Amino acid sequence: MKIYFLVLALIQGITEFLPLSSSGHLVLLEKILRISSQRLSLIVYLHIATLLVVVVYFWREIITALKDRKYLLHIFTAFVFTVVVVLLLKNSILYFLDNGIYLGVAFIVTAIFLILSDRVKRMNSQDLRISQVIVIGLAQGLAVLPGISRSGITIASAVLLGVNREQAFKFSFLLAIPTLIASGIYEFKNITAFLNHTGFFVMFSGFIVTFIAGLVSLHVLKTTLINKKLSPFGLYCCIIGLIILTTGGWR
Repeated sequence: MKIYFLVLALIQGITEFLPLSSSGHLVLLEKILRISSQRLSLIVYLHIATLLVVVVYFWREIITALKDRKYLLHIFTAFVFTVVVVLLLKNSILYFLDNGIYLGVAFIVTAIFLILSDRVKRMNSQDLRISQVIVIGLAQGLAVLPGISRSGITIASAVLLGVNREQAFKFSFLLAIPTLIASGIYEFKNITAFLNHTGFFVMFSGFIVTFIAGLVSLHVLKTTLINKKLSPFGLYCCIIGLIILTTGGWR
C-alpha cells in the first residue's frame, strides 16, 4: 500500500474544510517527499470525498435550499463568477504548483483574510445581497490557486462583507457542491487513468480517510468560526508562507 497516498488523503480531509488550503498542503508534501504524481487528478479525486462530506453534513440545508429559488439563484450566480475567474487563471495553475514563491504568497493572502475576518463584529443579517454573492463567487475562483483556501477565502470574504457567520459558513459549503461537481466532470478522464494507475484498494482507502477527517474538520471549523477563532489558522498559514518565502521556495 502506498502510505504516502493515505497521508495525502488525511491532509486533504483536514485542510479542505479547515481554512488551510488543501491543494497548497498537497503540493508541499509532494515536494518534501519528492513524489511524482498526477497532482491535479489526485486533488480532484479527493475532492469527490469532500463533496460527499458536504452532502452528508448539510443534507437538511440542501433540501431547504432546493425549495428556495432565490437562494438557488445566489448559488448559481456565485458559481458563474467562480467559473469566470477559473477560466482566467487556468493557465497559471501548473505554474503555482511548481513555483514555491507564488505558493508562499498565496498562503499569506489566505492568512490576511482569516485574521481580518475575526476583527469584524457579529452581524445579525441573514439575507445575502447579490453584490455579496458576486464577490464570494469571485473569491472562490481565486482558490483554484494552491495556497488560497477555498473555505477560508469564501467565508472570510462573506464575513468582511457583513454576512452573518453562520450564513457565511452554510453558503460557502453549499456553493462548494456545484464547484466540486464541475471539477470532477472536467477531470473525469484523468481521474479514471489515475485510478487505474494507483489501484482501487488504495484509492478507496484514501477516499475513506478523507471522508472521516473531513467530517471532523467541518465540525471544528463551524465551532471556531462562530466563536471568532479563525486567526490561529491565519497565523499558521502566515508561518507556512513565510517559511516558503524565506527558504526561496523551490526551482
